[in-house]
Amino acid sequence: MPPQDELANKLTRFIKADIISLSLKLGLDFIEYPLQLKPSSILSLCILLAQLSSPTHYKGTLYFFGCSCAYQGIVFNTVIQLLYQRFKDILCLSYETIKSFSQSIERVGGPRRIWGFVDGTLHPIYRLEEDQDQFYTGYTQCHTIKFQGITTPDGLIASLVGLFEGKLGDWMA
Repeated sequence: MPPQDELANKLTRFIKADIISLSLKLGLDFIEYPLQLKPSSILSLCILLAQLSSPTHYKGTLYFFGCSCAYQGIVFNTVIQLLYQRFKDILCLSYETIKSFSQSIERVGGPRRIWGFVDGTLHPIYRLEEDQDQFYTGYTQCHTIKFQGITTPDGLIASLVGLFEGKLGDWMA
């Protein structure tokens, strides 16, 4: 993999050619940004993908994108709002979609009336000075915070909630 693709893949989980193709297909050149900002469609998509693939503070990508945290935040929020407005009809779960997921699971031998799968993820944190026992989990033997999600059969995350104390199990969070 060429060095440019390695860097693009590390930040966005896409290679450079895919980013260019996707930015054209999404029509990001036609977005009107607040404050008369005019980022390229490729920069806009890279900022969006970097935040979605690894949500960090914008300070972590200052060097890579060469623009301020505020600039990145405006671009991210504008692009995500545009994409939501454009695709909200297929992003929202309808009764028909849930019924279809349930039937798919049942067809492959799964239980009836199940449309998604609950799973949690633990993220280690530094030991706290107070209330350590709330965040300590014997399962991983460290202090953690937990997020919990529901994944649908098509691989999408239908719900993601958190922060929960690390000691809570999937059904308690």
